[in-house]
Formats: sequence, C-alpha cells, structure tokens
Amino acid sequence: MKNLKKNEIISITLSLHHDDAESLCASLKTEVKHNYSENSLTLELTSDNFSELRGKWNSIMRVLIASEETLTSSGIGGE
Repeated sequence: MKNLKKNEIISITLSLHHDDAESLCASLKTEVKHNYSENSLTLELTSDNFSELRGKWNSIMRVLIASEETLTSSGIGGE
C-alpha cells in the first residue's frame, strides 16, 4: 500500500452479484453511495483517512450480513 498524504481521499469499491440485490440495495439506501443493475450491486466508500474508511466498511458489512440473514430467515432470500 502506498503512503497516503494527509489530505488524500481514499476509496474502496465493492461489486457483488446476489439474487436479492434489489433488497440489499434498499437496506443500504441511507448508508452508502451505490448502484443497482439487475442482480448486481456496486458500493463505493470514500474517506479522507484509513481508520474512517475501515469503520464505514465494517458498518456496511454488518448491514449486508443482517439483511442477508433477514431475507434467508423470512424465506425470501436464497440459501
């Protein structure tokens, strides 16, 4: 990993395919900038420091895991 300058913005992009991507997208409505297309979801997280980006990443992963578990337990999502 290269050394970051103090005022340099860093970002991470996650693209995933999921049969219920639209539902996952809805769960992220207020959390992160995202794009939905058919069964694909792309998220983009940006921050001006690594610690904040890691915190955002962890929060988004918790939202996605909780949403997936809810879809599965309700019988809506796939196994």
